[in-house]
Amino acid sequence: MLEIFLGKPKKSFTLVELLVVVAIIALLSGIGATYLVGYQKRSKDGRIIATMDLFRKTADIVYQNEVDYDCVCDGTATNPKPAGCTAATCNGDIIKISNDINGLNATSQTDLRIYRYPATSGATAYCAEVQLNSGKWYCVDSTLESRQYDSDPDCLTGDYTCKTD
Repeated sequence: MLEIFLGKPKKSFTLVELLVVVAIIALLSGIGATYLVGYQKRSKDGRIIATMDLFRKTADIVYQNEVDYDCVCDGTATNPKPAGCTAATCNGDIIKISNDINGLNATSQTDLRIYRYPATSGATAYCAEVQLNSGKWYCVDSTLESRQYDSDPDCLTGDYTCKTD
């Protein structure tokens, strides 16, 4: 008789069941977020490598127009305009490329470094290196060498080219 007044008991989720579901969703979201960060870093590194290839092509155009690599710089403290650059500023395309590369790097990474030989005037060679978000390094030079390294390739040693193993 009591069932007539109260009706059938309704089935519902308990508080424990709801907490378990929320915990599983939170766990899956956390795992997905960590993978997303890794994919973003690799994607940025891929874009930096592609932009370094564009840097090399632009530097070759500068060489064709100026007969040296003097204006292959971005005007920053790391890559100042050398005395040999006859233009008013460093090459504008190189500046844009450098800003793009530096913007893709995490704040803890090293900005693009450009080395010219000789550094004062009439540069006949260059080497450019940048640390990727993965911690590895990428290097391009005037001999058309482009490689990825586990440690800093140090363009200053030897003949201002990406070192070969």
